[in-house]
Amino acid sequence: MKEFFIRTVSFPAPIVGDVSTSYIMGKDHCDALWNAFHEYSHPCGLFYIEVFNNADEFHKQVRPLVTYHTPKACEWLKKRELGAKKDE
Repeated sequence: MKEFFIRTVSFPAPIVGDVSTSYIMGKDHCDALWNAFHEYSHPCGLFYIEVFNNADEFHKQVRPLVTYHTPKACEWLKKRELGAKKDE
């Protein structure tokens, strides 16, 4: 098992979501994502998770190993995008 650094964001209610960072164990980055997904609890629900090798990569803005957006998040992002196109 390896330790990974994760960033989680709750579903925005009403404007921005709560951001948290922590470490989680996993066999690989996908297993770490799976573990983070199942351990996450927030009253507004999960918006997305990012998994990094370590905190240094996160702070140096290295691309995450894997990012997961919930289906609810994808639907919300599409609605925002469509709304922005109407305003153009």
